[in-house]
Amino acid sequence: MTHDYLHRLGLLLFASIWSSNWPLLVLPLAASMIGRKTSLLLDCMAEDVRWQQRWAIHLGCLPGLVMLSLGASAIFTLRRARIDSLLCIAVFVGPVFICLVAISRAMVLLEGRRRALNALRAKTIHASPKLQRIADGIQITARELPDDGYACMVAGVFRPIVIISTGAVGSLTDEEIQAVLLHERAHLKRRDTLLATLVTFIAECGVWPTDKVLGTYRKSREIMADQLACRDTDRLLLASVLIRFARGLQHRQLSFIESFADRSSVSERVKLLVEDNPQVGGSPFRLRVGFVAIVASILVLYPLLARIAVVMWLHCP
Repeated sequence: MTHDYLHRLGLLLFASIWSSNWPLLVLPLAASMIGRKTSLLLDCMAEDVRWQQRWAIHLGCLPGLVMLSLGASAIFTLRRARIDSLLCIAVFVGPVFICLVAISRAMVLLEGRRRALNALRAKTIHASPKLQRIADGIQITARELPDDGYACMVAGVFRPIVIISTGAVGSLTDEEIQAVLLHERAHLKRRDTLLATLVTFIAECGVWPTDKVLGTYRKSREIMADQLACRDTDRLLLASVLIRFARGLQHRQLSFIESFADRSSVSERVKLLVEDNPQVGGSPFRLRVGFVAIVASILVLYPLLARIAVVMWLHCP
């Protein structure tokens, strides 16, 4: 009795009309929910920021990787299929269509951010003598954004530059501007804009939201840039500039780019900067988060596991 029930369940999951479609809707959602639940553990890994970033990237990209894996399997299966009925269209064409819609959506969002970034760069002007002198001193390219608010960011993927508002340049001392630019130089050296673009695109291929875990990734990225900047500037000076940016008149929020003092992470960054002996080392949560991430990665292997189940469990060719 139990064997018959399990066999019928196996047929429903792996050999029914919708067996090739439901994974594209359910499995990326499952990966998204795993990342959402694990984000609380990730937030507790601030003293182990490198591993925090790695696991956040992994879990943030997981829904997209699942969707891409399922799409690649669907395309491979479609190449060998004979489409001669509506049933075949539902079984073989449907999954490819769903995957192409997901990828197309991610590409549209990527193009929207690219256009917005180009529009932002077009508004910038050449750096003032004060900014140019400081930027040349630390060997970066900087431009000014004519705006009275406080804004500073790295813009661009393959040839990124630093953009800082005229209001910030006029209000900060040379030492404070240098501290800000050193933080942005750390992003340039780590090629964070390129990595962020890839991570965001893959995550968006999964359709389901991964905002929480990607928020942890962005926060860890800023903390690591702070740590690199502190090799050449005073920790308390960088913390004070962060506070000034957070309290000052803000430039309009740009959803496609991360600013120097993103308010969602300022408080934790300042806390780490003002600590006399910030704790850095292995987090007790590293193994727990890593175990969850590795187990969740099995979702990417679903096409292979499904094929094994069909052949060995259901005895289908």
